[in-house]
Amino acid sequence: MTELTALAAFAATTVPVPAERIPAAPARYLGRSAAPEEADPMTLTGRRFRKPDNGEPECLAALRSVGEPLAERLLGALERPVARHAWSTAPELVAGLPAAFSGRFGWGSVMGGYQSEATETPRLLDRLRPGLTERAMTLTRELAADPGVAPLMAVRVCGDEPAIAAAHGAVYLALAVTVAGAVIHQAHPVPVVDPVAATVGLGTGIAALLLQEAPLPAGYQEALLTKIRESYLMPRHSSGHLKIIGHQFGLTEGAFPRISDFSRNGLVAVGDGGVVVRTGIADGSARVDLQIIDAPSKDTAPEKGSPEDPDPGNTAPENAAAEKGSPEDPDPGNKAPEKAASENGSVEEPSPALDPGWDDVVEVSWRAAEGRASVTAPDGSSSGACSGRLLRGRATTGSGCTRGAGTRAWRVTG
Repeated sequence: MTELTALAAFAATTVPVPAERIPAAPARYLGRSAAPEEADPMTLTGRRFRKPDNGEPECLAALRSVGEPLAERLLGALERPVARHAWSTAPELVAGLPAAFSGRFGWGSVMGGYQSEATETPRLLDRLRPGLTERAMTLTRELAADPGVAPLMAVRVCGDEPAIAAAHGAVYLALAVTVAGAVIHQAHPVPVVDPVAATVGLGTGIAALLLQEAPLPAGYQEALLTKIRESYLMPRHSSGHLKIIGHQFGLTEGAFPRISDFSRNGLVAVGDGGVVVRTGIADGSARVDLQIIDAPSKDTAPEKGSPEDPDPGNTAPENAAAEKGSPEDPDPGNKAPEKAASENGSVEEPSPALDPGWDDVVEVSWRAAEGRASVTAPDGSSSGACSGRLLRGRATTGSGCTRGAGTRAWRVTG
């Protein structure tokens, strides 16, 4: 039996012990490590772990990024089961590591303010037993990827996003604590190192690191999308400044569409993944207003010539607002269209978004399949104020409006 196979058998009986004692809130925090920031903007924004460049083990740097309050809460929750567990049944895991320091030695510490036992003890252990933290981290990573452990790592929770994230975080944390506990028990740390605090702290750091690399559970993305949709606030209006690159910005979902042909109206074009707007600014910054309404515009029919159009022979949308000076505009001198004439001769009121005061107005229809569209620059950057999330469906409509060729003001309406 190989070392990994024996460790997998030990983990199968040990992982459930800490797993049932892990609180939901810390598990949820860890389980969202690889999730988009929309899952929890308050904790995920700016939290991404960066690999250290000072020689510190990655798992200890990840533990520091988690923060002392969460590590201390996990230590309080897992202290008793870790202290009482029979770690002697684990297979040999520390063979080949440098021997522990023997003989007399002195130890001193200067602390400023409160120091977390769950975060400081693993660092002390790493100094006294070099290579021990890396061994625990390597074994946990290999064990998590082992096909024999897949049933143990499976998330069987179905439901809302918080529950799936908590289950995902708990199983990785329990596995990391299991491996860390076995390694530390066999290392026989000196009395100044509390093995329980070292186990929980090191396990937390390893879990935080691996959860940023691990794929999210099946069903998580759909649950997250449901959560995002439930949090929509309608109507919504925001504004900000956006980077313009190559005369373009867009309302996109995913990769920025590569569009170079704006001959249809000169202002906006619809492509795979979004709507691209051409501005009078080559490169620079433009002010963008974002308006999201809780109803489809009156013109929600598929654009003529699109795959959803039952009559692909036509090449223009039925109720598209006429652009100033275009052949469809009955009065090129008007500042903005007041009514849009359809091809069958009927006249309908324009969308509420197409208010007067703009020289050029184009209304197009585009479906945001996932409901996670944002106003972005071609390089993917966005203005925080204009990173709106739009409803899924055909009614998601973008309108680009300018006041002159060199304008720095645009409005996008969804």
